[in-house]
Amino acid sequence: MPIIKNKKIINMKYYLLKNSLVVFFNNNIYTISNDDYRFENVKKAIEEGNLESAGSLIDPNFNINKNEFIVNEGVVWYRSNPIPTVLGNKLMQLNQDSFEFRSIFNFWLNVKSRLRDDSAASEVIFELVSKDAYVITENGFYLAYKNLKIDQTKSVLNKRNQQEIFHFYNYATCPNQYFAMFEEKKSFNNIIKEIFGTCTKKIKNIAIDRMFQINNNFINYDFLFYGEALKDVLAIENIIYAIEKNLIDTKIGDICNYQELKVFLEDYSMEKTGGYSQKKIINFLESATDKNKLSEIGSYYVQVKRHFNFNIQDINFSNDCNSIHEYLERENKRIKTPFFTFIKDCLFEELNDVEFGKFRIMVPKNNHDLMEWGLIMHNCIGNYGKFVKNQELHIIAIVDKITNEMIYTADICKRQLRQLRGKNNCEPDPHDRDDIIDLLKSKNLIYKE
Repeated sequence: MPIIKNKKIINMKYYLLKNSLVVFFNNNIYTISNDDYRFENVKKAIEEGNLESAGSLIDPNFNINKNEFIVNEGVVWYRSNPIPTVLGNKLMQLNQDSFEFRSIFNFWLNVKSRLRDDSAASEVIFELVSKDAYVITENGFYLAYKNLKIDQTKSVLNKRNQQEIFHFYNYATCPNQYFAMFEEKKSFNNIIKEIFGTCTKKIKNIAIDRMFQINNNFINYDFLFYGEALKDVLAIENIIYAIEKNLIDTKIGDICNYQELKVFLEDYSMEKTGGYSQKKIINFLESATDKNKLSEIGSYYVQVKRHFNFNIQDINFSNDCNSIHEYLERENKRIKTPFFTFIKDCLFEELNDVEFGKFRIMVPKNNHDLMEWGLIMHNCIGNYGKFVKNQELHIIAIVDKITNEMIYTADICKRQLRQLRGKNNCEPDPHDRDDIIDLLKSKNLIYKE
């Protein structure tokens, strides 16, 4: 990295590079690009040794000096500069060390330095505040709003070189839960802390990058779904890992889906110590090849848990999203479908548990059996319950007699084999098909040729 200058001024160093100025100041590093409106002024102030002026441009918080604020006849002044009443009234009610004070004060400084003219700055600030736009970041450059009539004011602030110095984001399309936070004028830090449980510098930077996107005037709120799903169950470093690896597709589903996914993750990963297994959760999320299933698992789980009141620890789940989704989908479908048993048919009853070759026959007893088979085999036989009940159709399953794995299902109508299929409606092995047909003929369940 070519260094053109390295000049030390008291406790400040700066490096003037080809396209930027890197400043080491107050134990922090600041990078100011050459297209930043502050660039020339900062460079000049440092070269002239004017630390106070440079500091106020680099870090607006450097300006906040409790001894330099005065209130005269209801107006807040800072260094002989009156602060617009709509902001001054708020500042008088705030602690100078608070986030809200710093964000409002920095916003005023930014507008003032941008427009140069005090009356123009006051007019713009009044316009924004009167239409409920408010500053959400400490640096004073990000504003949230819902009133679409501030577009003209936005252009006034950002007109120079068509650079977007002030960033405006509309929260009108946010879900009610997030909309309410912005309506209460909560700071960005507080929103992130409330949803993620913490607001580290890393998560804050990621959140700003994901939520406030270039060429999008609306807040990209679905990033917050990571917090809804993972807060409390994952340590913050693992939440960041999940975000960076895109382990959840937050564009699928809504807040409720991810809150319910969190309920599943809490029960699923609970350890005897009372904590949550970080590795188990990460492995589970990484196993989700179809991200749609993650948003569905939470919903299915909450419904099944409420209906059956079962303990997930009693179920021997593999750490695989697909198999868990299949189980919960099957159980959820059972809840929603009225249960009924099938009329016993003597011929088919006699076939139940009959073994032949490497197979064994299973006969369904009720419509929930069929639904379970349909989910296992990934076919539509789960919808045939009413036909079996009315004896318009008979269905059997052919399973491996050693492993009990379901291999085929067959449906028989009027003593004819209507269909014999494997998983995903695959054609059966020819030898297996012949063996099955021979058995059915021997039991007089289908016509002999």
